[in-house]
Amino acid sequence: MGAADPKGAGEEALDIANSLGIDIRIVVVCEQTTANSDSPDTTTTTNTPTTTVYKKNSVNNSSQSKLVAIPSSNGFSVMDNSLNEEENENWEIGCTYLGADALIDALKLGADLVIAGRVADPSLFVAPIAYTFGWDLTKDFNLVAQATLAGHLLECGCHLTGGYFAHPLGRNTSFEKLADLSLPFCDIDRNGNIVIGKIEGSGGELSERTCKQQLTYEIGDPKEYITPDVIVNFSQVEFVELSENSVIARGAKGYSRPKDLLRLLAKSAGYKSWAEVSYGGLGCVERAQWASRLVHKWMEDKKKGITKNMMTYLVGYNSLYLQHGSRFQIPPSSLPSTIPDGYDGANWSASGYPPEVRLRFDGLFESREDAETLGMELQGLGLCGPAGGGGFAFGIRKDIRLVRHRVSKSNRGGTIKRTTNSSSRIALNNNNNNNSSSNTLQDFDKPFTTQNNHQIAYNIDKSWKNTVYSIIDTSRQSGRVLLYNIAHSRSGDKGDIANVSLIPYNPADYPRLQKVITPEWVMSVYKNLLKNESKVNIYQLPGIKGFNIVLSYALDGGVCVSRRVDRHGKTLSDVILNQWIDLPPLSSL
Repeated sequence: MGAADPKGAGEEALDIANSLGIDIRIVVVCEQTTANSDSPDTTTTTNTPTTTVYKKNSVNNSSQSKLVAIPSSNGFSVMDNSLNEEENENWEIGCTYLGADALIDALKLGADLVIAGRVADPSLFVAPIAYTFGWDLTKDFNLVAQATLAGHLLECGCHLTGGYFAHPLGRNTSFEKLADLSLPFCDIDRNGNIVIGKIEGSGGELSERTCKQQLTYEIGDPKEYITPDVIVNFSQVEFVELSENSVIARGAKGYSRPKDLLRLLAKSAGYKSWAEVSYGGLGCVERAQWASRLVHKWMEDKKKGITKNMMTYLVGYNSLYLQHGSRFQIPPSSLPSTIPDGYDGANWSASGYPPEVRLRFDGLFESREDAETLGMELQGLGLCGPAGGGGFAFGIRKDIRLVRHRVSKSNRGGTIKRTTNSSSRIALNNNNNNNSSSNTLQDFDKPFTTQNNHQIAYNIDKSWKNTVYSIIDTSRQSGRVLLYNIAHSRSGDKGDIANVSLIPYNPADYPRLQKVITPEWVMSVYKNLLKNESKVNIYQLPGIKGFNIVLSYALDGGVCVSRRVDRHGKTLSDVILNQWIDLPPLSSL
């Protein structure tokens, strides 16, 4: 993880290795668009990205260290000079996503440790796989697509093995299993056949449904998942459960390399500040509303227009979905004049009035002085605001805005030569019959092979499902149905774009949901969170019988500058699952 200074990170790692007496070769990969002051023999006179590899050995470092420039089609760049944020408000810093080819260049140098700048997540896996098997990144598109599938599934770690998955509705689990998650691993052979696994005896869950949910995570259009290495079609990917600890992943297809690369440019976005105060008991919503109006007035009295980029909401009331999904208004339409029966001050009352709320202000300001004004005026509520406010808190930080660009690839850089002695050690918990192929693999292009070119036979054990989770049968259901009961979902972000998956537990519900999940319906679900210019795209994944819903302009300007409590849009999955729908009967299809 070299971040903005891969070379500095490499030098730090080298110092640590030397202090521990470890003999290690470290290769650092970073973009260079100007002459390299550390190496007068390696200069670049073109504006296209190139990769400079700094190769150092930890033993006899002073005599063996040298710099080697290797051209590549991906890279990373940072500004050479340090930035004083208080003096320079117009700074910019950019980075282009590295791909597997640059990392393979480093592996060819015999690196024990490779440190790079920003690297596309799947490429971290594609590089060692392609290097080991001698795949040609410019030709072996389907193989690279399968490696990309493996990387995409593994990149979020325990997402695949039950992390960020458990839910009391449909995905219930025990605390013990959730507390004993295992990181996933992957076995892949030279033909691109994949088996995903987790440690035997570990908790969590590795199953077809956890794999489906991770497949759809932040992929946008599944038919055009773009990485620096390959453009992949994930729409026909399938998963076959082998056991409680292993799943086959197959069906990714690659059809070309991208003509350009994604480059992120970070710019100053001013200052983000937030402030909070709590109110409890009857009238807490009204008092929070008075407090909000007072702070806005006091700030506007100091500087006209200062609150134009400030949001106000009540945590536990409308902070995630605004008024959508809430039966309350601000202020409520009616406040009980007397204490209702059953109101104990700690629980929701029979009238539905909240026992407490936390008022939160979240704003983006041009200057630190303006941002600090929010905190100053919040303190005024302690003396001049409504009764009973407590738990005052305030924070401020410098914020950035990310701008996405596509930059042309460099045509320089050699291809990866195919080797004849590539091999991989496949470690699977199977029987010893290595001479026959299982029928479950009949759809593979080539059989799964070990280092000795033996085929692996799989024993599929389905009995474990009954103890881990129950299969939900909705084939006879029709009419009014709560989506929680028939589907699961995960949401993620890409800039100001939200990705929300919707995957039925029962594949038979997929064609029925196609009749219901329309752009118009999705827009009605998320209307309070979207802008007028927002668009809804619904992508089909027939392989897993699921949907990926993409919402543009959905995150208040993007993760970095969003003024929402949930700036990543992670809670959007429960918005859609919380909807009642009219599920058509199977006979109507």
